[in-house]
Amino acid sequence: EFSQNKSSFREVNADFLVGANKKFGDFGIDATFGGNKMDQIRDNISTSVRNFYIRGLYTIGNGQVKTPDYSYARKKVNSLYGSLNFSFREFLFLNTTARNDWFSTLNPQSNSYLYPSVSGSFVVSEALHNVMPSWMNYVKLRASYAEVGGDTEPYSNNLYYDMAPNTYNGYGYGEISGNTSPNANLRPLKVKEVEAGLELGLFNNRVRYDGAIYRKNTVDEILNVDISNASGFPTTTVNIGRLRNQGIENLLTIQPIRNRNFTWETGINYTYNTSLVLELASGQPRIDVGSATFIGQLSHEVGMPLASLRGYDYLRDAKGQIVTINGRFQRGELKTWGSGVPKHIGGFLNTLTYKKFRLFAQVDFKAGHKLISDTEWNMLRSGHHKKSLPGREGGVIFNGVDQNGSANTTAVEAESFYTDYSGRRIVTEAVYNASFVRWRTLNLSYDASALVSKTFIRGLAVSTNINNVLMIKRYTDNIDPESVSQVRDTQAGLESVSLPTTRTYSLSLNFKF
Repeated sequence: EFSQNKSSFREVNADFLVGANKKFGDFGIDATFGGNKMDQIRDNISTSVRNFYIRGLYTIGNGQVKTPDYSYARKKVNSLYGSLNFSFREFLFLNTTARNDWFSTLNPQSNSYLYPSVSGSFVVSEALHNVMPSWMNYVKLRASYAEVGGDTEPYSNNLYYDMAPNTYNGYGYGEISGNTSPNANLRPLKVKEVEAGLELGLFNNRVRYDGAIYRKNTVDEILNVDISNASGFPTTTVNIGRLRNQGIENLLTIQPIRNRNFTWETGINYTYNTSLVLELASGQPRIDVGSATFIGQLSHEVGMPLASLRGYDYLRDAKGQIVTINGRFQRGELKTWGSGVPKHIGGFLNTLTYKKFRLFAQVDFKAGHKLISDTEWNMLRSGHHKKSLPGREGGVIFNGVDQNGSANTTAVEAESFYTDYSGRRIVTEAVYNASFVRWRTLNLSYDASALVSKTFIRGLAVSTNINNVLMIKRYTDNIDPESVSQVRDTQAGLESVSLPTTRTYSLSLNFKF
């Protein structure tokens, strides 16, 4: 098969902005007002061919079967916005904004959204500098509330047609385009967040801290969800309800050594986030938003964290023991195994500078989430996993009970036993703790600007870099817990026979003119 493709993207923006500022003694006022008109156009023309007349000649004309395709999308957003900011003696600040967007991708009856923001900050070290201890260089308190809005892709609210690539009895005909049922009642996505934070600079700024606590509510998030195929579409687009995220963010930076020739700076960042589904569209208790290639699905469930990973467990009795029939396990309930969204994210960064040499290393981690792995499940059902070694000789005697509650003693031929995972689609053996600790980056650079100081080159640096240096700790058997086949909100925690991650090495020269 051979294809040719031509695509283009055009964006036109028209803006206007007016502003004014004024001082009244210790008070300052700054005001702005403006607008924006954005127009985006995407179009794509492609033709693919197969069944060539002449072997090895890859041209459109050499193909016997031709499939032309054309796609077009246009999106407009009109906006008005303004801000009003106040200051007092350079230590007390209050900033307010408001913006209204009109989205062409949504129903004209509900495509407008006004979202405000207000933030305040108090630089304690500036206001109280006469009484602050000398080792406390900078102290700032801040708080804010903000709302933002968003829309969706063009034509998500209308049914439209494509011309079919072939004819019927010599006549051209159209067909419904896409696999998603349109929703004419979509509303803008809204995100509302409140945050409070603290910034510190201590000991001549050799110790710096920036921390925040926040709560973010997402209202009317726009997602594609699974529906009955009897509708003619596998998915539809909906506003799913209300979601809440809340947590803390921290960044601590320390310079244990700082002198003329050598500096060591180390930093630790850590975030903790919990999510909760508060409400779903039409009062539903659960909606399914995505699925893997073979097993597992991603859902949102009221009263549960975002991105529930669901799949079938073994059939179990009241004591939780796995029930077998003739030595073979059975399929039990469809259950939730956990969330695909990590609660803990952080990193450890170190930068060492000696004269003109710079060494940088980063270790990071994620924890508090699960994954369902198609790769591990496929290896188990086909006999390629370490877990499939038992029973190669004499059959598998599974660790379970029979229907009477007695320990299972019936051996099942290995191939038949492990093939049962295919038919029953049980995910239990493919659910993993997705936590990991990884040495992410190692970089060494040298500033060689002195070598070209008498030329037109103003700066020269050479550096070597290793990315994905080492997996320090993981809980998956055979895959990288960050392996994904596609990065989408509807695929979080579902590993679908993805490619292995790679370690990369690079050597680079950077010039400044």
